[in-house]
Amino acid sequence: MDYSVLSDKDKSILDAVIRKFKNYKAQEIVDYMYEEKAYQGTNPGEIIPFSMAREIRTF
Repeated sequence: MDYSVLSDKDKSILDAVIRKFKNYKAQEIVDYMYEEKAYQGTNPGEIIPFSMAREIRTF
């Protein structure tokens, strides 16, 4: 990936995500995702609307 296209803010978000999940196993990430309101509030097979991003838990 060409990271030069990312803003400093984008890079800091990616860094935070990496710090949070770097030691998680795949199933732990899946379980974490299943607990999100955006996932629970969307029917199987539906695309999760970007507007639900405001509901993501802070980590």
